[in-house]
Amino acid sequence: MHVEFIWTEEQYHKLVESCSVNPMTPYILKHLPKNKPLLEAGCGLANFVKYLTDQSYDVYGIEISKKAVDIVNNLEPKLKVTCQNIEEIKFPDNYFGGLMCFGVVEHITEGPEKALAELYRVMQPGSIGLISVPVFNTIRKIKHYTGISLADYYIRKFYHKFSGIDMDWLYKDTIKLDGPKYHHWPAAESFFEYRFSKKEFSQKLQDANFEILEKIPLEGLGGLYFELSGKIVNLSKPSRFIVWLNRQFNKIPFFHHHTYLAIVRKPTI
Repeated sequence: MHVEFIWTEEQYHKLVESCSVNPMTPYILKHLPKNKPLLEAGCGLANFVKYLTDQSYDVYGIEISKKAVDIVNNLEPKLKVTCQNIEEIKFPDNYFGGLMCFGVVEHITEGPEKALAELYRVMQPGSIGLISVPVFNTIRKIKHYTGISLADYYIRKFYHKFSGIDMDWLYKDTIKLDGPKYHHWPAAESFFEYRFSKKEFSQKLQDANFEILEKIPLEGLGGLYFELSGKIVNLSKPSRFIVWLNRQFNKIPFFHHHTYLAIVRKPTI
């Protein structure tokens, strides 16, 4: 079962504009070829599909949310975006010369294994893939094993309820787990995503037969934002102290970063 996001037309233009400053963009431009078909699996509102198509890349997007695909097809009918399940990709073996999958496989309750196998199947031998997930970083481990993450969940839920902030997408609309396979968020009651340790997700990639070229920690400020709250960390204009703290923590890979970006390759036969 997959968590599906609630997308709106208003989000589309903001997301496309943000691509130029997205932390994934330098890695896309560095590793993915212009002369071969590319896939973004779980493309959401297809902001990267649009951004790269405008730069003469040959990009396809697949997305499980029919509403998101309808929005994209209405706004940008020339984009090659279709409604598909990442666990059952409707393209032939070895079709794509490069691949992106950002923040997708962690939302599958059964785990990422089937999705990773499908990504591997549709990639050409020797091609590069960029795959990211939220990371179970050091701060999150400390909060989890001390019980702070559980207390944090209920404190935030109480605050949201009595401050009138609409968080039903998190507290009511997410999936209930019978038994989690990996560390998950939120810490109680419902499921939105798994958060994998670097070792754990690296092993999943290797089990899917990928060769891992780089293991990159990203979004340090994003990690602080999630763990300390938006009241303390303003992402658009962080305080001097938060900037300093982020700089210090950046010296320790995967200490506070929100995202693990893996640069992978499908071995040549």
